[in-house]
Amino acid sequence: MATLKHVRLAVALLGIMLMAGPARGDLVAHWAFDSVDSGQVADSTSNNNTGVLGGTGTGNTGPDLVAGVLGNALDFDGADIVTVADSASLDSTTGREQERTLAYWFKTTELSNKVVTEKKSNQHFVTQMNARKMSWRTGSGAGADSVWSDNNVNDDTWHHFVGVARDDDPALPTNYLNMYMFIDGVLQESLNLRDPPTRQCMTYLDNDDPFVIGARAGIVAGYPGKLDDVAVWNDPLTDGKAIALFSLAEEPNLEYDVSLSQQLFNVYDDAGSSRATIDNRTWEYVAGLSSNFGLGQVENIGSFYYLRLDDNGAGVQTVPEPAGLLLLALGALILGSRLRRRILPRPG
Repeated sequence: MATLKHVRLAVALLGIMLMAGPARGDLVAHWAFDSVDSGQVADSTSNNNTGVLGGTGTGNTGPDLVAGVLGNALDFDGADIVTVADSASLDSTTGREQERTLAYWFKTTELSNKVVTEKKSNQHFVTQMNARKMSWRTGSGAGADSVWSDNNVNDDTWHHFVGVARDDDPALPTNYLNMYMFIDGVLQESLNLRDPPTRQCMTYLDNDDPFVIGARAGIVAGYPGKLDDVAVWNDPLTDGKAIALFSLAEEPNLEYDVSLSQQLFNVYDDAGSSRATIDNRTWEYVAGLSSNFGLGQVENIGSFYYLRLDDNGAGVQTVPEPAGLLLLALGALILGSRLRRRILPRPG
């Protein structure tokens, strides 16, 4: 029969299998907006990009804490702002290294010309409500055109925004990037008013200005509406990851925020050298997922979840619960012991 030594060995091997990989630094700021402490909102990353609430008018202490998509959110009234002091993690050097990603949930009825996020007046990480649509750019000067959402998004419904700045074209001039926008997990095809339209945007991200949420610095062009789960990456998310941020939050049995989604992205990037355990579900890297699984879409089959993150079929999947794995290991040991007793000759 299985001995205590065998059981301990099985448990030890199981622990090795479930070890998590090293933390990554790609996610440089994440404000979940789940709580406000002494007029501040915490950054869940190690960069300590704390946001300070403020507002204009007598007694205005900033946006109110309300129910959001994932836990709580902040409700801005057009005279509120969250200010994050400048930090190296929110800047970049000029040139090709300026690729970035910005993401958040929003809900508004605003019509036009209200600033949602910005770093340096009208230049970096600029997202605005324009003509009932969302616009996005991260640059200034000639060629700093915004990309737009395909449809109106001021319908008082929660929408998910992801803006990506990528250096994905060798022909791009120096200091230019291509701009992409995803709304509710869908790549937006609308570009801008240039003729011909372009995704190109000149970028200069290295500055001493604060990152502001809910208005332009000084509480100008304030945004009236709700915001939740605001995040910044210092690299461009792939299409699969940008879509997955939406689908992982929308899946009823998961409802992952940015920090939890990032753990899955790390597992994918590590390509088999790490796992992540979230809410008693363990995720591992997987290759060869069917193209029938939508890119970035969570697929639930039985008690297992699958997430394809690239066009080659690689992604992440859940594995049996740790307790189940332990029972399987013990069962295998007991079965092996019984088989040995049947096969080996009896002494004497």
